[in-house]
Amino acid sequence: MNRKTVRSSVFLLIIFFLLTITVTEVKSQLPFAGKDMGSEFNRGMELFSKEKYPAAIRLLDSYVRSDDNSDQIKKSEAEYYSALSALKLFNSDAEYRMLIYLSTHPESPRINEARLELGDYFYQNKNYRKASAYYEKVNRQQLESDKLPEYFFRYGYSSYIKGDKEKALLMFSEIRDIDTEYTPPAIYYFSQIAYENKMYQTAMEGFMRLKEDESFGGIVPFYIVQILYLEKRGLLSFTDSLATLITIREIIQKPYLILRNIQQEQRRVPEKINTSLVTVIIKQERLTRQLKSYLILVPEVIF
Repeated sequence: MNRKTVRSSVFLLIIFFLLTITVTEVKSQLPFAGKDMGSEFNRGMELFSKEKYPAAIRLLDSYVRSDDNSDQIKKSEAEYYSALSALKLFNSDAEYRMLIYLSTHPESPRINEARLELGDYFYQNKNYRKASAYYEKVNRQQLESDKLPEYFFRYGYSSYIKGDKEKALLMFSEIRDIDTEYTPPAIYYFSQIAYENKMYQTAMEGFMRLKEDESFGGIVPFYIVQILYLEKRGLLSFTDSLATLITIREIIQKPYLILRNIQQEQRRVPEKINTSLVTVIIKQERLTRQLKSYLILVPEVIF
């Protein structure tokens, strides 16, 4: 072999070596290539964490369908998060997907979490009957402590709407004496149910706790004065009497103030009629008749 041939061979070997290194580096930088199923799973999970649910479903479903997939734990996780993504998107097949997961993985550690997610899905869809059914299957002992207040409130509210007041009272009672963002509404609905069940003392205690609440403070005086009217009992002190009477006077005057606002709005935009406010007026006028009867029990000079 002459010297020229040797040089050519060495040059070709160097070129081949450099090309091999370049291709290897390029492959290592790709998110996934060809049938790199582990990377496909990881990419799907990354998209789920970024709330890119449609893309996550495509990748995770592809991972589950692959014949090359032998990792059963990852496959189970992919099925769960694909179904969960469908729930987050409120897809029409979301419940079906999650039920398939529950039936094919009865020993999964995510069973309880899946039932809670189904309950939340139907709660947000205002299907309280189904929400209550799934919440009932949740083992609350397995829930993280920060998830319990929302669970108790949503289960209680769903039960109340579907007519199961006894269950609702139990759920609301779990959080009405602790400090959470769900405590004020839990107190309100607990007291509302007590009022409906003619447990007026219990209802009164709950409503009185909400007098200064930003969300419910404007509602509870209606219940307080109605309870006073229904029980036809005197007030405890002159200070309480004065405060309650002022509240009654404001309630009596409020329908007319609302009506005046509606009339002004109607003159400004003739075709716009706020029917919800008209409904409020009708309800308050009915209450006004009750309050005027109640006023017989207290000094007229206050007014």
